[in-house]
Amino acid sequence: MHWILRAYLKARFKNWPRALRAAGLGRSAGRGGMSSEQVSQKNEEYQQMLNQIRGMAEQLGRIPHPSELPEICRKLKKRYRTWGEVLAAAGVEEAVAVHLQKEENLKDDELRMLQELRTLAERLNRSPLRGEVEQSLRESLLRRFGSWRNALYQIDLEPVRRITPFVNAPLQREKDKQRATHRQELYDCHYRLLKLDPQTQADLALVRKLAQQLGHPPGRREVPAEVRMRLQKACGSWSNALFQLGLQEKCGRLRQR
Repeated sequence: MHWILRAYLKARFKNWPRALRAAGLGRSAGRGGMSSEQVSQKNEEYQQMLNQIRGMAEQLGRIPHPSELPEICRKLKKRYRTWGEVLAAAGVEEAVAVHLQKEENLKDDELRMLQELRTLAERLNRSPLRGEVEQSLRESLLRRFGSWRNALYQIDLEPVRRITPFVNAPLQREKDKQRATHRQELYDCHYRLLKLDPQTQADLALVRKLAQQLGHPPGRREVPAEVRMRLQKACGSWSNALFQLGLQEKCGRLRQR
């Protein structure tokens, strides 16, 4: 192996077994193990599984749970550690958005349900979580519109979403271990505030100006403490404050969402 490639792999993966695992290969690879043709075939198999997950997300209009694809999860364990890594590789977030469509000719009771949902959103100043909606209303919305995301889409809202969905979810649960319930806290989520009070508008304008001057979204310590504290209280977290501006921190550069 060329020394430059060897140095890169060591810097990127720390050791050879990790590099092999990232490539979906066993420890025998490179020692009379898989040929280049076999490696190519294996990569194609992984891509087909990712495409299948993406297709399921498009069909369901939501992020699928690993328990819905047990056989694929069993095979993907060789390459990915968590379901969150699989979702990112498959581009599931983008796939789910394709499924959205506005329904026409809604009945009076359907319009009433959407108005109830809108009223709750206005009271919360954001899209409601599923668990915040009364059960009978939630179930009726899901039956009519197919998914929570699509129900919110009818009233021009987007769902609250995890910054890294399923980040710690294993690909396969241990036997006799109950399926984890979805958390309801908002700290590690992004969501759009429906209305901004004058003080929050002014604070966000200051952050945007500072981001333009710095060339990247400012970190907590780069913003006056009183501004940061007000925004964290108003937006729930610093990350969500940046989200209101269409900004996110990545590689120390300014990125527009």
